[in-house]
Parts: sequence; C-alpha cells; structure tokens
Amino acid sequence: MSGWWRFSTRLGPVLLRARGEALSDLRFEAVSAAALELPQLDATAPAVLREAARQLDEYLGARRRAFELPLHVEGSAFERRVWQALAGIGHGRRISYAALAVELGLGAGHARAVARAVGANSLLVVVACHRVVGSDGALRGYAGGLERKRALLELESAPRAGPGAQPAPRGGRENLGRPCVFSRAPPGPGCAQPAPRGGRENLGRPCVFSKPRTEAC
Repeated sequence: MSGWWRFSTRLGPVLLRARGEALSDLRFEAVSAAALELPQLDATAPAVLREAARQLDEYLGARRRAFELPLHVEGSAFERRVWQALAGIGHGRRISYAALAVELGLGAGHARAVARAVGANSLLVVVACHRVVGSDGALRGYAGGLERKRALLELESAPRAGPGAQPAPRGGRENLGRPCVFSRAPPGPGCAQPAPRGGRENLGRPCVFSKPRTEAC
C-alpha cells in the first residue's frame, strides 16, 4: 500500500493517498494489520493530504459543508459523468439511484449502471456517494459501512455548529473546489458517454480524469 497515509477521525481510521499535488483516494478502513502499518499522517505527509485531513475533520465536526481540494480521479467517461452528478447533490440532500439516472438523462431503468459507477468512487465523503439511497429511502451498500453512511447523513441533517460553520454550497455544485481541467480518457467497456467537453468542470483544482479503475464506494 505504497503512498497511503492513515488519519484518525470520529468515524474511525481513514486512508488517504495523493497523486502529484492532488488527492486521489480517501477511504474508511477497518482496523487491520496492513492498515496499522501505514504511517500516521504528520508534517512529512504531502501538503494536499494534510489539507484534506484538516477539511475532513472540520466536516465531521459540523464546521464545514464544502470541500475545496485539488482532486485526481480515474474512471471511464460514464463513471466521470456520474461522479460529476454526485458533485451536484447538495449538502443534506438525498437522492435515489433511479432519480440520479433520470437527472443524467438516462432514465430510471439505468439505475443499476449508475449504482455501479457510484460504487467505483474512490473519494468517499469528498465526492458524496453517501447521499445516494434506495428508491424506498433505505440505505444501500457503502464501502465505509452502512453505519458510517447513516452517521454521515445524520450529520448533514443536523443544524450546523457554531457561527464559523460554512454555509451550504449554492446549487450543490461548489463542494469540490474550484474549476479544473479534465483529461479525456478512453471509455471502458459499455461506456458510450463522451468525455466532458469544454475542458472546465468543477471537481477540484486541478483534477485529472484518466483510465478506468476498480475502487469501490
């Protein structure tokens, strides 16, 4: 697990990894021998990971609603499109997989394909896949565990803490930092959606979308 750092939070240990000067992975990890051998996040860790840890601590303490981090995410064109939609789910909002598919213009029948793409998200909390639930409102799978998913949703539904807390981002699409440039990647099998055009999107500063990956959300 080269390049990974461990950070303790209110919801248990989090593993972080950077690619260049951007955050590429954030996941919750059960206590294991391999995880315990990872270096604890300290002053020698990459600056972006220290900043990610600081913002995550503020978020979990109900003092932050919007993340402002440079991100590097890898996936097919279709996965990138779904992750972009996740960026539009505002703080405290919940949406079903079917409704998310409809928002993407795919129709509710594509809910399973959307769910698979949501599940490939490697940046838990920052790219808020925990806000996607079943059509009946029930919690579905989450790489961090359903108890953590429930805790995150309860946190977002609670009143914000203190006068210094950040307001919810307008329209839900400001919670992943400033605009950035995407790189076009070869789509994976069955991914017919084109890469975003125009080059400027809102998943970090700077972030790069490239080849498919298999990380699970």
